[in-house]
Amino acid sequence: MDCPYYEQLQYLGDTRIQALISLVVSGDDRLMRNALEQADHSRLPEGLTLSRGPSFVPQVIPAFSLYWVDMIYDYYMYRQDDEFLRQFLPGIEAVLGWFEQHIDFTGMLGPLEWFNFADWTDGFLVGAPPGSDLGHSALISLNYAYALGRAAVLYNWFAALENSEEYASRAQEYLIRADRTRSAVYNLCYDYSSGLLADVPLDDPNKNLYKSGIFSQHTNIWGLLTNSFSEDDVPSVMEKILSDTSLIPTTIYFRFYLFQAMQQAGMADGYTEMLGSWERMLDNGLSTFQEGDYKDRSDCHAWSASPLYHYLSLVAGITPAEPGFQSVDIAPALGPLKHIEASMPHPAGMIEVQLTRRGKKGIKGSITLPEGLYGSFTWEGHKLLLNPGTREIKL
Repeated sequence: MDCPYYEQLQYLGDTRIQALISLVVSGDDRLMRNALEQADHSRLPEGLTLSRGPSFVPQVIPAFSLYWVDMIYDYYMYRQDDEFLRQFLPGIEAVLGWFEQHIDFTGMLGPLEWFNFADWTDGFLVGAPPGSDLGHSALISLNYAYALGRAAVLYNWFAALENSEEYASRAQEYLIRADRTRSAVYNLCYDYSSGLLADVPLDDPNKNLYKSGIFSQHTNIWGLLTNSFSEDDVPSVMEKILSDTSLIPTTIYFRFYLFQAMQQAGMADGYTEMLGSWERMLDNGLSTFQEGDYKDRSDCHAWSASPLYHYLSLVAGITPAEPGFQSVDIAPALGPLKHIEASMPHPAGMIEVQLTRRGKKGIKGSITLPEGLYGSFTWEGHKLLLNPGTREIKL
C-alpha cells in the first residue's frame, strides 16, 4: 500500500513500479499476484478497474487501468504461470475496449471521463495532462498504444499455447489499433521545428488554455517507449528530453518511465548521474522514499523507489530475455562507476554479477547463473553466451 500514513491504499500506477521492485529485490511474487487479482476484482461494469483496490471509496484513473495491463505483461516476463495469467484476459479486453470506445475521428482519444492523473508536475492541471479532459491527449493516447502492444504479446502467447485463432485475431487487432493510434499522434502532434511531440494536436483550438505550454517530457518519453519516432531521431529526441528546460518536467514518480526510455534508447549510461532527488533524501536523513521532489507530504511513498529496480535492471542490466524469465540478458550500463556487485533472485536461484572496468572500454569480472538458467552478456558490441554456473568475463 501507499503510503503508511496518508493514503494507505494500493494505487495501480504506484503498484506497477512497486511490483517490479518486489520481484527483483526479494524474488517474492505474492504481493504482485494479489495486486493483479485485487485490481481485476475492482473492475466496473463499463470495463475500467478502480484506480486503487481494495477500497470502499470508488475512484477511477483511466490510465491506471492501462498500467494494470502493463503489469500483467511484467508478470508474464518474470514468471511462468499461464493458468494464473489466463484469468485476466477478459479484464484486458474490457479495459482496452473502454479506451477504444473513446477513439474519435482523429484516431486519438477524445475527451475522457474520470480523473486523468498522469504526474503531479506543476505543468499539469491537478496532475492531468493537456487534452485529457477536453480531448486528444497525446500522452494518454500513447499510453493506450503501449498497453495494446503489451496485450498483443500476451494474446499471441496464448494463441500459440492453445492453437487459438480467436486469440491470434485479437492480437492482430490490438497491433492494428496501436499502429493507428501511434500514427495519429505523430501526424497531428509532431512539431518539425523542435523535433518533438506536442501534448495535443498542433492545430488544437484549445491549446492556448494550457498555461504551462503543450510540450512535456512525459509525452515524448511515451513517444520513445512506443517507437513513435524514427530510429535515426531517437538519440536527438532523448537528448532534448534531458536538456530542454522549456518542457514540462517529470517528477520523481514519472522518472521511472524516463529511465525506461533511456535504457530503450541505448543511453542508460547517464542514469547514475541523474539521481540528485534521491541523494537529497539521503542528505535529509531519510531511510524511506519521499513522495516527490515537488513538495513535502509523505516521507514513505514507494512509487519513488524505482532505483531499487533500476540499479539491478539497468545499471547491472539484468532482465528477462524471454517470457517466464526462462533465460536472462545481462547488459550493464555502468556510467561513471568503476565496479559493481549485484545479486538478483530468480525462481531457479540467485543471479550474481561482479564487474570491474578495464580502461575506457574493457571489463572483467564474473557472472554466476543458477542451475538450468542460460543467457547472454553484452558489453561494447561484444556478446557472450552464458551457461549455468560461473563465467569469467574479460573483454
